[in-house]
Amino acid sequence: MNVIISAHANATIAKTKAAAAAKALKQLDGLETDEECSDHLGPPLSDIGIIGGSLKLVYDKSRQTLELVTRYRTARQLTKRELNLLVEFTESQWADGIGESAFEDQQDSLGLDLLFEKASQIRQEVDAKQGRPGSVPRLFAAAREGKLDMLKQLLLEGADIRAEVKGNSPLIEAVLANQCGAALFLIEQGAVVTAKEKFEELQRSTMSGLIDVVAALIARGADVNGIGLHGYTPLMWAANRGHTQIAALLLAHGAKVNARVKGQRKTPLICAETAPLELVELLLKHGADPAFGEVEGRTPGQEAANYALRLRERGDPDATEWEARAALYRRYEKKTKRA
Repeated sequence: MNVIISAHANATIAKTKAAAAAKALKQLDGLETDEECSDHLGPPLSDIGIIGGSLKLVYDKSRQTLELVTRYRTARQLTKRELNLLVEFTESQWADGIGESAFEDQQDSLGLDLLFEKASQIRQEVDAKQGRPGSVPRLFAAAREGKLDMLKQLLLEGADIRAEVKGNSPLIEAVLANQCGAALFLIEQGAVVTAKEKFEELQRSTMSGLIDVVAALIARGADVNGIGLHGYTPLMWAANRGHTQIAALLLAHGAKVNARVKGQRKTPLICAETAPLELVELLLKHGADPAFGEVEGRTPGQEAANYALRLRERGDPDATEWEARAALYRRYEKKTKRA
């Protein structure tokens, strides 16, 4: 399924360029972010198998307006509640996440100031390569639907287990659809061969929370410290998505707890900013540095304490959780100093 969320982009233009407004907006047509909203999803949406979510500007010639479009791909149709959560999350990314600094250089050069409104159009539609009979090889459909008997029969008939359609393989289809049994079967039958393939599937399975698939790939030699999307290691993705058991498995097999994204102050502990407390403590117990913050001079504990204070001032009940998080960091900071 495709989920498409769009909104009108209001543009404030300098008075000296008001006459050239339409021309200025046209120049933004087609601009798209490399970063995708799905990279920042947390439970329960991260457990569904949602990918994509870049921010793309589209110029409507008939109305001479600019639209912001975010398109996701999902393994299945979302429920009303899931769709509402995705819309709310997407709007937050437009305002304070990816959208906060998106297209800044282009806006500055044109004298524009873009403001994205609330979502005005939301729709789910069948992806041509997912839903139309005959548009996808049967092997892909069987993997996506978790039909093991069909998978076995198709492989006996000579279907290519490593075939690709628009960059996807049967194994990727199974992982995105959270079909753990199908993914394990495909791995057993030789779906991943090269070190690159093993790592890419390890990263993808970690993001999707498929611990049995992660274990199978590690057993076949997947690199637990490989560098993938956005410079993240698998442990960073486990922390980012809140998958405590997978984080424990990766650590048990040598994942580096203080690995850093190249050129950034980003570690597994910092990626676990909103993860369950048990995951944060797991990282700290394995030697994560509690004094190393994403902003130099500010520790994760200080960040958590400041956020807890702001929540407490607003009367937000989540303040208690963040106070507990700050206390946990402080406890390990003291242990580190004593050591």
